[in-house]
Amino acid sequence: MRKRSGTQKAQKSSPRSMVVLHLLRENGPMSRKELAQLAGVSLPTLGKYLQSFREKGWIAEVTQGVRGAHGRRFFGLNPQFGPALGVEIGGKTLRWVVADLQGNILAFGNEDVAREKALDVLEACVKGVSAQWTLKAVGIASSGIVEARRGFSIRSPHRNDLDNVPLRELYEQKFGFPIYVDDVSRSAAFAEWHRGVLRGERSFVYLFLDEGIGFSWAADGSLYYGPVGISGEIGHCVVEENGHLCGCGNRGCLETLASTEAIVQRATQALQMGVVSSLRGKELSIASIVEEARRGDKLCYSLITEAGEYIGKAMAQLLNILGIPLFVLGGELRQAEQLIVEPITRMVRANALVSLTAFLDVRVAVLDERAGALGVAMQALREVLEQVVEGEMMEKAGND
Repeated sequence: MRKRSGTQKAQKSSPRSMVVLHLLRENGPMSRKELAQLAGVSLPTLGKYLQSFREKGWIAEVTQGVRGAHGRRFFGLNPQFGPALGVEIGGKTLRWVVADLQGNILAFGNEDVAREKALDVLEACVKGVSAQWTLKAVGIASSGIVEARRGFSIRSPHRNDLDNVPLRELYEQKFGFPIYVDDVSRSAAFAEWHRGVLRGERSFVYLFLDEGIGFSWAADGSLYYGPVGISGEIGHCVVEENGHLCGCGNRGCLETLASTEAIVQRATQALQMGVVSSLRGKELSIASIVEEARRGDKLCYSLITEAGEYIGKAMAQLLNILGIPLFVLGGELRQAEQLIVEPITRMVRANALVSLTAFLDVRVAVLDERAGALGVAMQALREVLEQVVEGEMMEKAGND
């Protein structure tokens, strides 16, 4: 049976109605009987509470994906609560989605920020979308280094207009929406956890392999943030002493060797040196490199393999440190599928403890390039709903 958390503390400080909401927030969908027993209320009284919460749009009757439902009525946080705008700011592209709490995408789009100021494009996006949708929140996922607790963009190695920007403070004042800010690897992992290949898992490591490289992980059902909200910056771990200069200021970072941008740069250099390849005459991108690698092009195959080996060595150390054997590969490089899985798996097995690699499980993310934007939209709505619940609990407790 699932562990029920926080019940006694909530009962002492809050009225019974808020205990019910607290239980649903902490534990997920529950039956009426289970809720009444844990909250210490009668079924008729519980019915009044549930009706009130449903009218406010906080909860809904939930059956899909609930084990043991078999016709019984279960209640949980309203999966259609929202919507929110989720925005992922990358080095060249700003992706956005409008989604509800369950992750249903209602609208989406891409904006070019390669030659534009990212914040100008972001503001135009928020204004345009909010004119068409009644938003409950805006989530912003950055591919740079983010201090999630404060909603602060510290630095982006891929562009210079996201350095030292207080995103949450700036845009809550400007637009009047709750603003949620996170690292793109954590946001993409959140989406994959609730909508993709990680559903039902409690502990995992998610690798975001894109223009930048980062990772996030969950242990026993909780994503790790660290005390200030900065973690997972494995792309800026030095793996080649005196290597290429990285956007973070160091040399030889993993990103300079295994990111999609690094792979394209190495392909460009090889063609300039006269290496024979079916890439010649094609538009260079990670998609074209993966496509030609699948067709047997030696240059493309070696580029993907080499990147995978660097990533695999780094992952081996993650496995040794965290002890979590489930890895999911996301980001644009996930397109390579088995081409990237094979060298990664091989290097993890060669460099990590055998007692851990015996349980190794490497999967490819199933969500597309909108995963980061979708995840941060869902995260923003989760935070808004939790703040509503906590605010109601404090207000009710103060009135008692």
